[in-house]
Amino acid sequence: TEPSKRIIMLANSCAAAATFGIHTQSNALVTSKIRARKTPKLIRSRVLSNAIAGKPVPPEDQPSPFSFEIELDQVESVMAKLQTPVRIATYVAGVSLATATGGALGSATKNAVVKTGTALVAGAGAAYGASLVDKKRFTAAPKALWNELNNRNPLSVDASEVQAVGQRFGINNIGTQCPREICGLYDAYLSSLIPMGDAPVKGWEPEALRQFRETLGLEDSEAAQAHLEVGRRLYRKRIELGDKDTELESRVEFQKLVYISQMTFGEEKARFMLPWRRVFRVTDAQVALALKDNASQLFRTFLVDNGAVANVDANGLAEAKEYANGDLLLSDDIAGEIVQSEARAHVVEIVESASEIAKQRGSARDVDTVEKKIESILDYNGRLEVTSSACPGVGPVTLFGGEYDADTKINELKELFKIFVEQKVKGGELSQVSSAKLGKLRLVFGLGNKEADAITLEATTKAYRLSLRDAVKSGKLESTESPAKVLQSMCEALQFPPEVAESIHSENYRAKLETLLKDKVLSDEGADEAKRVRKLLCIPQKVVDQCEREVQGEIFRMACKTALAVPTESFNDELRGRVRKTRENVRISDELALDVLGQEAKRAFMGYIKDSKIKSNKVDQMKEIRRMVYFNEGVITPLVNDVTKGKAEAAAEELAKLMKEAQEAAAKEEAEEKAKAEAEAKAKAEAEAAEKAAAEPEDIAARFRAQRAAAQSSSDSESTPEAPKEEEKPKEEEKFEAKIEKPPTQKEITLEKELDDVTRKAMYKDYLMFCMQGDQVSAPMGVRITIERDQSEFTRLQQLGEILGLNMMEIGEVHKGLSDKAFRAQAEQMLSDNQGLTAARAEKLKEVQKQLNMPDEEAQKIIKGITANRMMSGLSTQINSGSLSAKDIRKMAEDGVELAKQIPLTRRVDLFKKNVERKLTSGEGMGEIEEISKTLVQDLGLEQETADKELVKIANEKKKSQMVQAVAVLRQKDAQNVMKSCRNLVAAQALAPDSQNLNWPVESELFDVYSVYASEVKDPTELKALRTVLGLSDEKGEMLEKVVAEGGFKLEADASSEALF
Repeated sequence: TEPSKRIIMLANSCAAAATFGIHTQSNALVTSKIRARKTPKLIRSRVLSNAIAGKPVPPEDQPSPFSFEIELDQVESVMAKLQTPVRIATYVAGVSLATATGGALGSATKNAVVKTGTALVAGAGAAYGASLVDKKRFTAAPKALWNELNNRNPLSVDASEVQAVGQRFGINNIGTQCPREICGLYDAYLSSLIPMGDAPVKGWEPEALRQFRETLGLEDSEAAQAHLEVGRRLYRKRIELGDKDTELESRVEFQKLVYISQMTFGEEKARFMLPWRRVFRVTDAQVALALKDNASQLFRTFLVDNGAVANVDANGLAEAKEYANGDLLLSDDIAGEIVQSEARAHVVEIVESASEIAKQRGSARDVDTVEKKIESILDYNGRLEVTSSACPGVGPVTLFGGEYDADTKINELKELFKIFVEQKVKGGELSQVSSAKLGKLRLVFGLGNKEADAITLEATTKAYRLSLRDAVKSGKLESTESPAKVLQSMCEALQFPPEVAESIHSENYRAKLETLLKDKVLSDEGADEAKRVRKLLCIPQKVVDQCEREVQGEIFRMACKTALAVPTESFNDELRGRVRKTRENVRISDELALDVLGQEAKRAFMGYIKDSKIKSNKVDQMKEIRRMVYFNEGVITPLVNDVTKGKAEAAAEELAKLMKEAQEAAAKEEAEEKAKAEAEAKAKAEAEAAEKAAAEPEDIAARFRAQRAAAQSSSDSESTPEAPKEEEKPKEEEKFEAKIEKPPTQKEITLEKELDDVTRKAMYKDYLMFCMQGDQVSAPMGVRITIERDQSEFTRLQQLGEILGLNMMEIGEVHKGLSDKAFRAQAEQMLSDNQGLTAARAEKLKEVQKQLNMPDEEAQKIIKGITANRMMSGLSTQINSGSLSAKDIRKMAEDGVELAKQIPLTRRVDLFKKNVERKLTSGEGMGEIEEISKTLVQDLGLEQETADKELVKIANEKKKSQMVQAVAVLRQKDAQNVMKSCRNLVAAQALAPDSQNLNWPVESELFDVYSVYASEVKDPTELKALRTVLGLSDEKGEMLEKVVAEGGFKLEADASSEALF
């Protein structure tokens, strides 16, 4: 409050006075000595210029910081009353008097020296006392100046008044000669200018301080100390009180002090004279923040006071820019943000007032006023856009973000946008200008495209409904030649989407149809009215069909539900008649009726299937499925026949008409052919008669009798085949009538799309098994007895296939799978003793095959598979040990055993290795190499690349071992085993021809091995292979072959044996 501020100002003044040694009087004394305030003088020229420019100026009623007088002591009071010459004369007189007095006292000693000394001492003491008294004027002058400023505006005092006070005490420049004391006055004024609490800086404070400092003649360096001292007091206040609120208040006041100080001395001087960082431990960023916050607040106040933003005054905005950049030292970015916030605040104010009106109810809700306010916002935004270059931050305003991010606020904006749109389309037209305004308003309110479009669509929809109602009631649509053109013009006027208009038309047509069918009967007048509305609103056939399904079809659906809700045995002609009558009343097409009935029937079928799945055993499940078949036969089929009866009758009539036309055409063609044949026969008979008459004349009577007999026989022969035709005609008609008789069960409604193929086939298969096994009944003690099989179940099986939507191919697959399963079971039972397929067993399986109607190929495949599986189970030991030969594997493959499925890959690879190793150690040579490298690989289902790698690896290993074996038996003179080892080497070379050859150190042993082999084998290919393995050249090989051929080579064992015998 104002009194508290005055008390705080008085305390600050007292603190300033105490700081510089000026003692105050008690409050009572101050109150008694307050004198009337002097009339303030005119503010200095710089302040006046600020007032002319619209910048902040100090108020004339600013409270004076010098609100009390300071009492002078006795000496100071005397000094204040004496003029300078009088004061000096008094000093001289006092010194002279003291000197004379000292001389008089010294003359009593009658010693001239003592006299003179006493006089000088007394004079010097008097002079010292005078000098002490004279110093009082340097403390008395500032006190006198304080009292002179009592209750006066410091800015009303000029330098002459200050100098006059100093000259009264003999001081020429009171500011420079009494700096400490004058700083007390400056400190008091500075403390009074710092706003207390949340009060903002007014902006005139730096200029006022600068002016008062110049008036006092105070140096900037001395004045800076006063600023620092005020800062210390604020800092001590924050520490001593320790209250959070007080601490925050002190921080804010300190920021204001920093700003005022910086602006008073300028940036350059303040950097050196005001060491905030060193004295108060504040950072440069904190100083910059204080400057920014206070300058921003001053700039905001300036914008509010001059109304440049609210009125979009280009000159005012230019002045604001100059004030921000020049006086407040604000950057364009910061100034722009402030301008934007003020413009936004102005728009928010208008929006809030419009929103208050929009929230009212009844007559207080003036939408016209809301529209005007929104128009003013758009106009204001337009003017901001035009003057955007006058000042930074000037431009269109948007309310996106901030407080309008909340749901309640954004809903208010949406409501205002909706009101504005409704006002613009009130006359059934949305102009291009209004549409452009809506786009701008969307940007102002910060609405998204989807939100704005939804609101616009809602308002235009309402307007279009009103326009459509007026057009229908006024007869405009009915009287025009083209209702479509009228509707199109209405859409174009409102810029309304045609597809939305179509949906509105559909709604109206549907509502009209529901009104006409409120009694669930569509009369002739109602049907005509529906056609009229359809024509006026240009309803397409697709929409008509949809409405027919949703309105009329729903009524028929309820009738179908009622009829299908009863059990099969309770369904009667009355329920059937109700469904038929309902369909006739609502007048729906056969296709729609069948579709609606089909949906309900499928739902009922699925209910039976669901009930069957919860049964405990298969027989009970199939009994539930049988109930579904009964339901289809007794309930669904009659209803379907009623729906499709008209269509069937029309088709039958059309077919009968076509048949009749075909029969008439055939009869006509046959009559023409008969007439032509008779004419040709008659002409031929006449020609023959003429020839006979010319050749030999006959009796006329005899000739007549002959012609008559021929005619009679001809008529008999022609009438004989005609009779059956007349009799066959009704038979054909009867046959045709039998063909168009309604089928025993319907085939139109199936579960083909509701159930997957696997489920449908499984259900059919289960019911087939039920038909084959027969029904079961429960007996005492939990026994179930199978009764005799009912052949009529197969008829219901056929009906079940029709309900499930299975075609003949799918049914055949089920039957085939069941036949295969039954034949496999019989075959496995017969072959379970591992005694093989005997002739008797083969004959019996043949009979089973004929009973199941299975082809020979399928039966043989099953038998081979069973035999192969039995064989595999018997060969498991051989497979695990790897002793199964290649021939056995080949035989199993020929018998249809899929070894790749029966034996794991690792086992098959082991079998392959074992057979290859046996081949390369058997001594068979190159024979059957193809069976090992190709056939065996295919039979075992191995990859050829993998098998080739294994072949090369094994062949290389066997080359080394067989070479060692060959030399070993050679040294034992065992020619037979040498031959065996050579054949193995040849086989290994055939399997791995590109591998590295052997390197044996004793060449003579290689010659002997080759010679032994060449003595029995003459095949050049095998000899070449052995030479390659042994590393012998062709020349050496031919030489050794020649020696062998000439009998020059024999093993020593052979020679000794020959010598012995």
